[in-house]
Amino acid sequence: MTSYPDPVGSVGELREMILDSREETELGRRVPRALGEELAVRGFGRLMVPRSAPGHELDPATYMTVLEELAAAEASVALVVWNNCLPALVSRHLDDAVRADMFADPKGMYANSTRPVGRALKTSSGFSVSGRWSLVTGCQLAGWFALMCMVWDPVADGAVKIDGRPKMIMAMIPDAQVDIVDTWRAVGVRGSGSHDIVVNRVEVPAARVVDFATPNQLADLPIGRVPWMSLLAAGHGAISLGIARSASEAFVELIAGKVTVDTGASAADHPALQVEFLDANERVEAARCRLRESVDRVWNHVLDHRMPPLEAIADVYGGARHAAAATKALTEVTLRWGGTSALYTDCAIERAWRDVHAIDQHVIVSPLTAEQAGRVRLGLAPNLPSFAW
Repeated sequence: MTSYPDPVGSVGELREMILDSREETELGRRVPRALGEELAVRGFGRLMVPRSAPGHELDPATYMTVLEELAAAEASVALVVWNNCLPALVSRHLDDAVRADMFADPKGMYANSTRPVGRALKTSSGFSVSGRWSLVTGCQLAGWFALMCMVWDPVADGAVKIDGRPKMIMAMIPDAQVDIVDTWRAVGVRGSGSHDIVVNRVEVPAARVVDFATPNQLADLPIGRVPWMSLLAAGHGAISLGIARSASEAFVELIAGKVTVDTGASAADHPALQVEFLDANERVEAARCRLRESVDRVWNHVLDHRMPPLEAIADVYGGARHAAAATKALTEVTLRWGGTSALYTDCAIERAWRDVHAIDQHVIVSPLTAEQAGRVRLGLAPNLPSFAW
């Protein structure tokens, strides 16, 4: 059986390569091929895949550490690795043989889109899937794609509805049946390769379709029982925190050699700067503690074979939003006090500011998701089924 090196150790070993590739990553708008191959060989596409598949089958704490460490070096790389996790997590709804086939390549990498913009027409053997999905992070490296679709009724020319909501499925489609459209020219995480992809009338066997209402085939594993949407939120929060560390470390290095124009005094001696930098970092540290504590609570319920309460799940979503907000605030402080030196694209502060504002657009920390966590805090039930998936 294939085994992989410790992923935390691998991040340390790859850090220099990731940093050296930052310009190529940015200009190429993708993870460079050589770095992508290293990620694949070390199993970074398989953090949430069961060990038997083979995969890392990481516990949430280690998973968050890996993503934070990657993001501290390059947020685009962390985002690509994070986007590999969803196909593995939703594969709990696939039969064992189908899952084994999908994860057969020990160097396999994956991508997904949870935007329900595809249409899946029922056929005698499964579904005919068509659609165009945007923001498919890491699509150039992926061997398989997990794509959200609405089950479509061609006679009524509308989505099939269950309990008043469109019926959603996720189709697992190999890369040979996917076309990439070069669209990713964005303000941040430019190296994530989050292009559009197109699928046109691809026949997907029923066995390769995730129906979230079907039984969980991995319920014997903790990683198969954990609510996967909240685990993805935790990973997103970890990426935010890694970006914060990147900005903070770059600022300390920058300000050490900076002097004020009028007096020639050390910029680091400015009292207002000292206070703002302290407060910004404390907010980030508080967000890290809150997020970790919330995820640990959910995980402990899972280990005890108990469904985490909605309040615990809401805390994870809230923690992810807190992490993004705290990171945005810190990058604003470092960009402002860094002066003109922080404006150049070879400065990690400028990159961090752009990157966190870009990833903060993700639906998992959006007002749409936050509303659900807010409902739970107010004693109401969430009205999106995916909240506790």
